Amino acid sequence: MSALDYDRMTLDPQDLSFGRQVAQFEIEGWEIEAHEGSRLCYLRRHRRVPEIIDLFSARGRRLKLALLPDGTWKASVSTGFADDDPSETAGATPLEAAEAALAEYGDA
Repeated sequence: MSALDYDRMTLDPQDLSFGRQVAQFEIEGWEIEAHEGSRLCYLRRHRRVPEIIDLFSARGRRLKLALLPDGTWKASVSTGFADDDPSETAGATPLEAAEAALAEYGDA
């Protein structure tokens, strides 16, 4: 994939809300691409990921992504109700996890 396939942004690690920002961006499929000490944190997200999130949202479902300790990504699909048991898929990248969720649960 080329660099044009990704959206990029930077965050300031010295910002007091840095931890919350990174956690929220992770749910939306952003990966930490590089971290320059205390100066800047670079994030990237494949442009297909928000499209897949929007497809689930249009169907009344929520797709949340999470980076696991082993470095793989988990995609959880739920309806948003308290008694809902989210379905999960995994992939090496946020895009792979989101596409796996779309393939498995996209038509449901």
